Amino acid sequence: MIETLINRFEALKGNRKSSEIKALSCILYHFGLSYRKVAKALERFERFSHQSVKDWYRKARKLLPVVKPKHRKAIAVDETKIKLEDEQLFIWEAIDMETREVIAVHVSYGRRN
Repeated sequence: MIETLINRFEALKGNRKSSEIKALSCILYHFGLSYRKVAKALERFERFSHQSVKDWYRKARKLLPVVKPKHRKAIAVDETKIKLEDEQLFIWEAIDMETREVIAVHVSYGRRN
């Protein structure tokens, strides 16, 4: 799948950014990150805007698998406060009650972040 995406981007004209970065940004967006978060996550490798991610994804979305949303009857969200050295951290986790599958995890310095 990744090689197909890379080859697709290499065939396009006007490539100023690497095909690998374009393919990775499309995959990250496809599996849940926002356009802005994808651009921010990959800015250490190459700088580009969230609009670029949107344009690349529009060109490549037919090559990515269709992700069907799961129907869940009950989800539990729990908060755990831990102390790491002199700082307090909050860990939030969302779990499917039937399958015990971890759906999401978030770490923050406060309850409002």
